[in-house]
Amino acid sequence: MKRHLCFVISFVLLIIFSASVSASIGIILKSPSDGTSTTSYTQDFIYSFNQSPSLDPGILNCSLIVDNEVKRVRNTLFVTGNNKITITLEGGNYEWYMKCVDGDHTEVFSDIWIIHVNTGGEVKEGYETIYNYNGLRSYKFTIEPGQSPVELPAILGGEDIQIVINGKIHYLDILKMGVYVNTSFVEVRDRTSGTVHKMLIGDALTFDFDKDKKTDIGLKLVDVERNVNAFFILTPYPGTQAEEPEPEPEPEPEPEPEEELEEEEVGEEEEVAQEPEEEVVEEEEPAAEEEEEEVEETEPVEAPKKKNYLWLILLIIVIAVFITVLIFNFVLKKNKGKVKEVKVSKEEERYKKIMKKDKKEEAALAKKEDDDWPALKESQDKSIDIIKSSGRKQKK
Repeated sequence: MKRHLCFVISFVLLIIFSASVSASIGIILKSPSDGTSTTSYTQDFIYSFNQSPSLDPGILNCSLIVDNEVKRVRNTLFVTGNNKITITLEGGNYEWYMKCVDGDHTEVFSDIWIIHVNTGGEVKEGYETIYNYNGLRSYKFTIEPGQSPVELPAILGGEDIQIVINGKIHYLDILKMGVYVNTSFVEVRDRTSGTVHKMLIGDALTFDFDKDKKTDIGLKLVDVERNVNAFFILTPYPGTQAEEPEPEPEPEPEPEPEEELEEEEVGEEEEVAQEPEEEVVEEEEPAAEEEEEEVEETEPVEAPKKKNYLWLILLIIVIAVFITVLIFNFVLKKNKGKVKEVKVSKEEERYKKIMKKDKKEEAALAKKEDDDWPALKESQDKSIDIIKSSGRKQKK
């Protein structure tokens, strides 16, 4: 019995604890803070929870309520901190809060905060600042005679300068900025002509928007901060010629006492006395310049000679090589001839030896024949007599 009673008590306590947990979940507003005044149309509304929204019963959805109107509903991806809903508002004052529904279909509300959205123009120091819907700004100038130069605040890439002349607006777009060598640059586009100008720090441009040959404004790039913020000085001066301003006349010297005039006259006399020396120096300098000019004029004449010498040297080298080849061939041929001659002489010597031997043998044979000739003659005569006696006649 006691065991069952403890079980029931535990179950009741668990239900009470879960109910207290579900009832204790709350919404904490983060941004924009209460009473914020902004100049941007687009706003991020950030909120969080005092405990994990995934705990039972969990969060089903959350709605952003602005002036009692549901602007946006979020159904998924809830985290304990920094949940965000982004909407666009027009200019005005608004009350906003968050309403969430948990798994038990219980509605949980946050506090109510106020936001001021100021998207109208602001006139300051000769120009009007316009806040665009994308959060960027435009600076609007209405050019009138007698205006002074205006230092613009930091301008971001994507913002523009509007120049109003005779009721027509001309735009200068700030495209981008960055680092160039040891300085920074900004690209400015004249939307009227479509020309893009690359300005370095210290550069100044003039613009004639209405093409009346009169400068309308001057724009000078003063500084670029962290390659994000560009600072300009805009100088309106309509009706002025676009030519360079004439130098201002120097103020006339005030009359001085006679003593000072005498000192000036003495100084002038000294200067006059020194003038001939300066003229001599000036006459010598042209002579030096003439010599330099003569040297410069002779240099182009000497250049071809060097080239001719090179060609002559090359020609001599080619001829020398050719002669060397001829001599080498001639020496080779001569050596071959000597070899042949040597070979022929050896054969001749051998031939002579053979001929001498043959001659000796022939001489010996001839002598032997001479010695044997009488016996041969007698034998021939005997043979002839035998033939005659036999009655045979020799055929002729």
